[in-house]
Formats: sequence, C-alpha cells, structure tokens
Amino acid sequence: MLSTKAGSRPRRRDARRPRLADLWDAWCFAAAEAALTLDDWRRAPRPQRALAFLHYRHALLREEQAAIALEQGVRAAG
Repeated sequence: MLSTKAGSRPRRRDARRPRLADLWDAWCFAAAEAALTLDDWRRAPRPQRALAFLHYRHALLREEQAAIALEQGVRAAG
C-alpha cells in the first residue's frame, strides 16, 4: 500500500508492520474482553470468584499488551 505526506513522494508501507487499524481493532477487542470479564468476576458466585478474577487479570494483561502494540505502531507510523 502506498502512503503519502504533503509534498513528499509516495512510499510503500512495510508489509511486516501491522496496520494501525488492525492494532486498534486488537486493542478494542481486548478492552471489551476485559470489561466483560470484570463483569463476570463481579457477578460470580463465591465459589467461582477466584477463577473469575484470574480470567479478569489475564484479560487485563492482554489489553495492556494490545495497548502497548498500538502505541508502538502509532509511534512507528510517525
């Protein structure tokens, strides 16, 4: 894919680098998953709260990783 900046020549996008839209989508899905698992944890019956909390923590980690990848992609895109 070609991209241009005002007054510059077109340059090819590095195919090895994820598209910003894909990184944004990954972060949105991870954030939604974290919100859903938080709700699950809050509503879980007492015997299942520990497992629900573990699922929530893992979802938070995935959301953090997706946010970091998005930030790095934005920085790389300049």
